[in-house]
Amino acid sequence: MLKFILKRIGTMLVAMFMIILLTFVLMHSIPGGPFTNTKGVPEEVTAAMEAKYGLDQPMPVQFFNYLGNLLHGDFGPSYKYTGKTVKFLAQVCQTNRAGKNSFVPGRFAMTCCVQDIQFVGFPCSYDGYKALEQRAWVRVTAKVNYKFHNIYRGKGPVLTAISVEPAEKPLNDVVTFS
Repeated sequence: MLKFILKRIGTMLVAMFMIILLTFVLMHSIPGGPFTNTKGVPEEVTAAMEAKYGLDQPMPVQFFNYLGNLLHGDFGPSYKYTGKTVKFLAQVCQTNRAGKNSFVPGRFAMTCCVQDIQFVGFPCSYDGYKALEQRAWVRVTAKVNYKFHNIYRGKGPVLTAISVEPAEKPLNDVVTFS
């Protein structure tokens, strides 16, 4: 039985590696690149952007960097939310892990049953964080950034508060996904 399971896991890992390799090669076989159609942008800026994202390195080096990042859970920067302003209702979590001048606004969330309820939040820098009471309800308006934070042990969404206002407890204080 153990031999069967190990064989299945090995087959799965080989298949995943091949899919990742094939996807990487296909994306690199398409003519052009992410900075190809940047009209009016000086070549030095394009070269700096390619260097920042490692696109100036040989393809095998890019692949192994990409693979290493995937293995560490780094799927690259989020371009969808970076720089966006978000507004949400949250509870205050005061923790040293949030960092200097920061707190973690979030909600308790349940995915399937009561036993799996967990607090889900994002670190948020806010100069007035000391005045916030633990587990108080607040309405947060913040700018989303994607940068390194110790909570993630890497890069992730980090909020910068524009405003934090007292709020009433909602009827359902636990978020559900059903």
